Amino acid sequence: AEENTNNKACCQYTSPCGKAEFLKQQEEENRKKDEEAQKLQAKTDLLRVREEQRIKGQDTKVFNHPLSRYTRKDDLRDIAACFGLKKEEYLKAKNADLIMQIKAHMQSNPILQINPRFSHLYGCTGRKQQEVEESGRLEGEEMNPELPEPEEIGFSEDEDVFMVNIDPSLH
Repeated sequence: AEENTNNKACCQYTSPCGKAEFLKQQEEENRKKDEEAQKLQAKTDLLRVREEQRIKGQDTKVFNHPLSRYTRKDDLRDIAACFGLKKEEYLKAKNADLIMQIKAHMQSNPILQINPRFSHLYGCTGRKQQEVEESGRLEGEEMNPELPEPEEIGFSEDEDVFMVNIDPSLH
């Protein structure tokens, strides 16, 4: 019963203007919370749509510039997704870490140099690109005995397409 009398006492000391001001502040706080929730939802939806696009383009996207030219996080994530890196790692990684992961994958899979989708990432353009397409390796580069010749992995000059998966980690 004592709590009731305390509440009544508080109400007696609060002016009607104070109550209206309190309600106005509550409404303003609720409006701000709703706006923040809507912004967060919009951002989440945008990220989900972007990730769906990344997954759809994973098998067809062609990279036309050297890796050093890709500085946007979305572009680096696209490259990581195409290389099949773990989604959990590349979504949370900073740009520098993401570039290190991509470079490590490129170094461990030099056969990707002859794939037209990825050859530009290695910096193979113009004369170098033609060299890579013809020989499967750059001028001055020693042939890695572990890597098959382009003809052995299903590269057909007539069809100009790869017939097998070029990522050795997937074999």
